[in-house]
Amino acid sequence: MNDKDIIFRDKFGNKVTITKLNDGRYKKITQTNKNTEFEFLGNTYSYDMLGISYTLKIYWDKSHSDRKLVRDKYGRLFHYQMMRR
Repeated sequence: MNDKDIIFRDKFGNKVTITKLNDGRYKKITQTNKNTEFEFLGNTYSYDMLGISYTLKIYWDKSHSDRKLVRDKYGRLFHYQMMRR
């Protein structure tokens, strides 16, 4: 996080951080949990929805976290990391 980050809470109470990248694009990170929904490109997502998405690539799958590229029910590619406790 840097001093130019914009930090707020979405309508579900999740922490959202928007960072402007050096090339002028923006990166948005939403931190959520297994019980809270979140919004992505105008649609509502949930932990369960990601679980039933089609996995295209697994970047790592360890005992404490995994990172995947999935295709969701809307046909979008979705890259996410899930931390396990």
